[in-house]
Amino acid sequence: MSLWCLGIKRGDEVITSPISFIASVSSIIHVGAKPVFVDIKDDYNIDVDKIEQAITSKTKAIIPVHWSGLICDMKKISKIANKYKTTSVLKGPGTLVCQGDRLNINTSGSPSMASAGMGDVLSGIIAALLAQGLDEFDAANLAVYVHGQAAENLALAGSKGLLASDLFSEIRRILG
Repeated sequence: MSLWCLGIKRGDEVITSPISFIASVSSIIHVGAKPVFVDIKDDYNIDVDKIEQAITSKTKAIIPVHWSGLICDMKKISKIANKYKTTSVLKGPGTLVCQGDRLNINTSGSPSMASAGMGDVLSGIIAALLAQGLDEFDAANLAVYVHGQAAENLALAGSKGLLASDLFSEIRRILG
């Protein structure tokens, strides 16, 4: 849904890693765009030095996948994102949201979030906020905060491991 809200459509290209949960690629295909795979490095993260070689006039987004708790080289990805005027979100501990020279480090979250589907929930929150008219940077920042705070609240209440669907009621409570 986030890709759709960003206007990505049939004929567009989205760069991502070939090593990922199915949701990364299926979200690209769902909007009719073409996934463009960039090879990985020894740590199984996207090879940032090969991203620009894959960019064409049809490229609209880059979805880096952070594998097994190892973070992609977001400094280089941010430079590429700046060059092509995109918003980047690094999901994980200390979530970084950057757009151009604007940077925010979100600190909400919990280790209990390490389960399949959490990124899908985050994408849904971002998409909902974009659909309500927030700009990309503000939507991404608010979404990562609410996403992390919901998990943090549930963890403080005693939840040690969470399913993505466990967040729904807490997200509704936070957003009112």
